[in-house]
Amino acid sequence: MWLYLPLFYRLQSGKTSHSLFTASLPEGGATQWRRENTVTIKRNHYKKERRVRDTHSSFFAMINIIAVGNLKDKWIKEGCAEYAKRLGSWGGLTVTECAEQRLPDDPSQAQIDAALEKEGRDILSRIKGDSALIALCIEGDMLSSEELSGKLDSFMQHGKSTIYVIIGSSYGLSDTVKKRADLRLSMSRMTFPHRLARVMICEQLYRAMSISHGTKYHK
Repeated sequence: MWLYLPLFYRLQSGKTSHSLFTASLPEGGATQWRRENTVTIKRNHYKKERRVRDTHSSFFAMINIIAVGNLKDKWIKEGCAEYAKRLGSWGGLTVTECAEQRLPDDPSQAQIDAALEKEGRDILSRIKGDSALIALCIEGDMLSSEELSGKLDSFMQHGKSTIYVIIGSSYGLSDTVKKRADLRLSMSRMTFPHRLARVMICEQLYRAMSISHGTKYHK
């Protein structure tokens, strides 16, 4: 509990007690201690602060991004690291890279499906406990930042404070991973470089958490 009130001590009948006072100098010139409306004002201020904060989530989440493939672009790595540092105030963010299965230049659908299944097993083996799973896929739901914030809050309210965000290869994710997902999320109808999705989702996760905590980042 936060204390907004100044605390002073005085002696009464040999016993120490505490109360809220302000000092005043009346016309007589003698210093007197008297109660004032400070208590009411301060308490009202406290209630106002609590009302503001209670409209936002006070939950903390550990967010784990599991991505297929190795990221080599330095500037993207630095961007992800920056958002991971910022998210540290509200739980944390980690990025784990899984090996991407090698495919020929012109793979058949059967070869693609087999590769996705292997990657899917690797991904699911890294999911721990009763956690929430968000799978990025083109057929997923397109949410606003506010709606994503609401989804994260809902996960945490249901006791899922560990959240996994899955980014597949350029061929996507296996059906097994998609079926396990609590949310299938699409970033946009537009096409972006696959490696760019990682820093974009990091930013959106930070934005969503900033909305939950009522900061000024999202305007």
